[in-house]
Amino acid sequence: MSMNLFAVVQCPELISPQDGKMHCQHPIGRFSYQSTCEYMCEEGYTLQDSSSSTLFCGATGHWNHSQPTCEIVQCPELIKPQKGQMQCLHSIGIFSYQSTCEFMCEEGYTLRDFSSSTLFCGATGRWNDSQPTCESKTVIKCKPEDVTSPDHAIIHCSHPHENYSYDSQCEYSCEEGYELKGSSTTRCTSTTEWSSKPPTCELVQCPELISPQDGKMHCQHPIGRFSYQSTCEFMCEEGYTLKDSSSSTLFCGATGRWNHSQPTCEIIKCKPEDVTSPDHASVLCSHPHENFSYDSQCEYFCEEGYELKGSRTTRCTSTTEWSSKPPTCELVQCPELIKPQKGQMQCLHSIGIFSYQSTCEFMCEEGYTLRDFSSSTLFCGATGRWNDSQPTCEIIKCKPEDVTSPDHAIIHCSHPHENYSYDSQCEYSCEEGYELKGSSTTRCTSTTEWSSKPPTCERDPSEFYHTKHFFNSVAVLCPQLSEPINGHMNCSSEEPTFGTFCIFSCYEGHQLEDHSNEIVMCNFNGSWSGEVAVCQGKQLIMTGMQISHLVDEVRKTF
Repeated sequence: MSMNLFAVVQCPELISPQDGKMHCQHPIGRFSYQSTCEYMCEEGYTLQDSSSSTLFCGATGHWNHSQPTCEIVQCPELIKPQKGQMQCLHSIGIFSYQSTCEFMCEEGYTLRDFSSSTLFCGATGRWNDSQPTCESKTVIKCKPEDVTSPDHAIIHCSHPHENYSYDSQCEYSCEEGYELKGSSTTRCTSTTEWSSKPPTCELVQCPELISPQDGKMHCQHPIGRFSYQSTCEFMCEEGYTLKDSSSSTLFCGATGRWNHSQPTCEIIKCKPEDVTSPDHASVLCSHPHENFSYDSQCEYFCEEGYELKGSRTTRCTSTTEWSSKPPTCELVQCPELIKPQKGQMQCLHSIGIFSYQSTCEFMCEEGYTLRDFSSSTLFCGATGRWNDSQPTCEIIKCKPEDVTSPDHAIIHCSHPHENYSYDSQCEYSCEEGYELKGSSTTRCTSTTEWSSKPPTCERDPSEFYHTKHFFNSVAVLCPQLSEPINGHMNCSSEEPTFGTFCIFSCYEGHQLEDHSNEIVMCNFNGSWSGEVAVCQGKQLIMTGMQISHLVDEVRKTF
């Protein structure tokens, strides 16, 4: 014998709702799987919204919906009629099933035809008749033509009784941009006249605007001057701008107000902090209008010894920016100096190397001296220039004329550096038959003087006879020479004896035609070694020192 080990699924037991009934069917077991229960409400009651009228017990042991409830039926709320009264009786709930309301009209008024004086709320949630109204027993009429719509206006009328009858009311409204003048409402009175005359609609006016100071205004008036839909555009002169939060275009609205306040032009400002004085500089500003405003100009000045890099001036522009960024003041630099050849340089740089206020002192080695007109100390000035040119050391010179050959003497000079300069040495020797008196040598010293004076050559008495015979027998004269045209001649002696030499040079604008004739000498046979020079073309300039050098070279040759 088999045994069933499974029990049928049970759902929670249901109960009949208040003010309603429940009818169930149980095919398997009481309130078990596949049981169904149908709900019905009593008259004047209805199932709650969203409630199902039939519940089904499912395989999970749950009903397919929650337990339904019955609620009383509600009718629409009624109101007291104009010129009447309303008295209601609510036996169950306010304006619900079985509520009754009785209506009565004031004296001179009666319920409108076909209206019931008593309304009853039925089980379907509806009153047995429409909401009653009270109307005058004798209908008073007003003229419809007295409430015609004026220009630019709209009229809306309500008629509690009949059209344009007692208590009919008309309300006027103007088109956008027009303003109502007069009463906005009128009512049909018991005198058959309307309570007020029709109003008028006048174009809305906005306050008149004016051109702002330092600006311009351009307006357009499509309907009327400074009226609804008028627009005015504002512009400021260069250097001015509309004040913050101001609109550049104003529009006259339907309320008679502009969409924004009257604009004003204010001068453009630039940031003062953008023209602060840089290091080693000062700034001077001028303000033709307001401080640091349009057209304000600032000029920068550097301290002495500093040079301005950038723009010296800046101007506040209409963009609220300065025309140029602040410059900088850089320390003035002088050209770098170098130690002179044959000398020393000692510099003191109080601010920067070879810059403003730097000083450099120059010294030359022994035998050398600063070139004429050179300053021994240079100072770097505020303009970036030294107070003098770069000094150089030049060798000390001695006078060539201080070592000219004395009578009956021969001189031979040696120049380790330049001719007749520091350490140049000259040696004297006398002709045969003459004896040297004094120092035979002299040296150019650092004082620009020779170390000793020239000696003299004195005749040896024992040679007097022989010397006289020699000069009487060999003395030779050359023809006298004339100076060249456009030039001059410099001879070693006035008398043109054997050994005399002459040097030719030309005036400014001329030069020697043949340089081989620049120096001519009287020969032992009484003739000159060359022709008289001819000057033409470019000038040959010879200094006294050069001439002395040439004389010395010629003497050495002979």
